[in-house]
Amino acid sequence: MKRKLILLATFLFLSWVGTAGAVTLSIDPAFQNVGVGGTASVNLNISGLGSDNDNTLGGFILDVGFDNSILAFDSAVFGPTLDLYTDPSDPIYNNYSVDQFSPDTVSLYWVTFLDTADLIANQLDSFVLATLKFTGIGLGTSSLTFDYIDLSNGDGTGSIFADGTAGSVTVAPVPEPSTWLLMAMGLVGLVGARRKFVKS
Repeated sequence: MKRKLILLATFLFLSWVGTAGAVTLSIDPAFQNVGVGGTASVNLNISGLGSDNDNTLGGFILDVGFDNSILAFDSAVFGPTLDLYTDPSDPIYNNYSVDQFSPDTVSLYWVTFLDTADLIANQLDSFVLATLKFTGIGLGTSSLTFDYIDLSNGDGTGSIFADGTAGSVTVAPVPEPSTWLLMAMGLVGLVGARRKFVKS
């Protein structure tokens, strides 16, 4: 009997492990390079949602962390598929916010006002939660990480567990105009030498 209970507990644990973290938050592109003063734009994607109340997204609070000596946060635009029937110009649907409580963190909040049945019927399994833009202000590589994740289900009665995968932005020096000129002259010289070699 004891062995059966152990096997049952093991089965239930493995079943939970198999389903836990099925929903994933990711940053796209995962890696990118910009120059100092350049703009990095990343999408916060969600994938792995389902078609029932427990696996339908009804709201979220997210903290995205970055190195504020390398990047400066510019703006956030929420994804177009979050509210399928609402008019963003109507004050009643102003159900989202973006805050920066610390210089190295962007906090995003959203909750749906859609009827739960409509939300379940129409929400996609994967879509863009928001697009963030940063300006490169210092040399180096900044990670972009999900420092806090709170996802609520369709009717707001429970939580959705999710894994977050990090991304990064590398800020590199902008080449001086003289460098570009030397490179162009070098390419012209190579082309000329190749033509001369072919003719001879």
